[in-house]
Amino acid sequence: MNNQTSSRSLEHQTKLQLQQKIIHYQSEVAKYKQELKQVEKKLRLQQQQYRALEKNKSITPKPVLRESTEVTAYFTYSIVLPNIAEDEIDTFVIGNFILKNTGTTPITTPLICLKVSPIKSAKLGGKIKMSATKSATEEEMIDESISEEWVYFQSDWQQKAEETGEHWLKPTITNKLEPNETLTFPNFELTLKKPEDASAILVEGFAYSEQLKEGVTALNRIIVNY
Repeated sequence: MNNQTSSRSLEHQTKLQLQQKIIHYQSEVAKYKQELKQVEKKLRLQQQQYRALEKNKSITPKPVLRESTEVTAYFTYSIVLPNIAEDEIDTFVIGNFILKNTGTTPITTPLICLKVSPIKSAKLGGKIKMSATKSATEEEMIDESISEEWVYFQSDWQQKAEETGEHWLKPTITNKLEPNETLTFPNFELTLKKPEDASAILVEGFAYSEQLKEGVTALNRIIVNY
């Protein structure tokens, strides 16, 4: 009798334990289902936000680049000192004056000015024509085998140079400089004589165009000290 009672009691306890485990598992399943619903809700929200961003991206206009007109000008040069052993007295400068269109729009009618001070302390030479005899044809402007020449801008250039020390020059072929293109006044020669009333000779460069009438000063200068 006691054995039957004990067996029934053990069976009852086992059923209770199983029921408690089932209740616990059901509770855990319900909790995970709730968490899953929360995750799915967040995922749907993120998907909606992503689609909204993609839609806005497709209708947002592309930024417009600001147009700018800019020119950078500078010298590259070498100085040849006089040979005292051969009684030379003149100093020579061989150089290039370079213009680069660093803006976003073309520039037209380029013009340069080389200014020497003191006045009459230097003589400018190089690939320079005294006057323009004709305008470059379209074929000449696109033919790279034709070398660029430079011409004095003023008809009375010699008088102007003697009075102001300024040499105004323009190219005979290039009339337009596209962005990132360069224009060079190449291999010019300066013959310098030691000034009587100064201890140095200074050469400055300036660049002009139809769009830059006020001019741009070169990044560097040529200075020869005595």
